[in-house]
Amino acid sequence: MFPPDPTMKTGFYKEDVYMQALELYPSVVDLIKGKAEENKDKTLILFNNERYSYKETDEISSRIATGLIKMGAKKGDRIGIYALNSPQWLFSYLGILKAGGIPVTINTGFVKEPLIYNINMPETKFLFVDTRLLKNYLEIKENLKSVENLILIGEQSNINVGIDNMITLNELLSDRKENIYIQN
Repeated sequence: MFPPDPTMKTGFYKEDVYMQALELYPSVVDLIKGKAEENKDKTLILFNNERYSYKETDEISSRIATGLIKMGAKKGDRIGIYALNSPQWLFSYLGILKAGGIPVTINTGFVKEPLIYNINMPETKFLFVDTRLLKNYLEIKENLKSVENLILIGEQSNINVGIDNMITLNELLSDRKENIYIQN
């Protein structure tokens, strides 16, 4: 039954409600864009002392998508996120979807072999890494087979690790103010 039997738990909608939602928003990208148009400056994300509106979330994630595409991301590429909870995690996830990529979320508790496996197995081409987890990445980077580009999320002062093909999220966003191109 679609979804699970509504009589079993409260909070489930009838099937026609889900079908109407799918007609309005056939994908997560359509949902984000539609809700950004509807709710513009209303707060979508409140994290510690940071606030982001629906519109800001849509714009930032679109700029990430544009940056990924300009860096060579193609539809269907697996793009990993190895990061702790933050607005930047969500922006990156949505940006990956908008670029046509497949998000690969990596458990932040993984180190060494499990981390290597979870990055190599899906053939992750791009990898977002939280600077707080950078030490774990640096310990295994020589064992990674498919990662072509690294994007750092988080506090970036004093980051000087000399990694080839590394860019910070701020650098990725800094020159992406033109019209956004989203790969279908």
